[in-house]
Amino acid sequence: WTHLLLVLFLIPYLIYAYDGRDYQRDAGKISAELYRHNELVQQFNRLKLEEKEQNIGLVRESIACCEQAIKHCDYILKKIGEKSHDDQKDWKIEKKVVEQDKNNFNTSIANLQALINNTLKETAFSKAVPLYQESEKKANLANFKNKDCTRHLNNVEEVVSVLNEVSKLYEEALSLARNALESISPYPDEESKNLLRKAIESYETAANQHKKEAADWPASVATQKNTLKTQ
Repeated sequence: WTHLLLVLFLIPYLIYAYDGRDYQRDAGKISAELYRHNELVQQFNRLKLEEKEQNIGLVRESIACCEQAIKHCDYILKKIGEKSHDDQKDWKIEKKVVEQDKNNFNTSIANLQALINNTLKETAFSKAVPLYQESEKKANLANFKNKDCTRHLNNVEEVVSVLNEVSKLYEEALSLARNALESISPYPDEESKNLLRKAIESYETAANQHKKEAADWPASVATQKNTLKTQ
């Protein structure tokens, strides 16, 4: 009876014991996730920079493949760990392979996260540079118009019109520079950020200065004319 009870107790264990066929099945699942992961990364790397931002989902899907593969690795390691001490000796190679696979997938996840961050940073700067360049063009044009505007006592309307136009150009430059700064603000590049902050401060000051001059110019001309009359 004792022998029979022992056999009956071991039957479920013998039926459901994790064996080589189970291992091959689960290792195949890991290989499938690895294949899909590599396929997604290659697909992403073939894209142009301007296309990558809209397809970051490919990298995130690749990360999900790695995470799923790690779950399969953990399952295999759990099953090996449930075996007797003597049986585990026969699984040393498989255990080492799966542990290495798990480490590789964790490394891949870290690399993919870095790929996402670098892609978003490159995309942000690729947008910020032309915005800043356009802001410089606006500011240079404003400066040119301001210098080309001769202030006389008999061209008040012309001067006011030019000063308002100059102010508007500086405001447009200001908006472009702000957009450029906002684009790169999440990323570490203090030199570029400081350059944009200085430009923003300069454009804002110039816009306000010329707007005020345009508003004050008619009164200033009137004062100058009255002064000339009394002399």
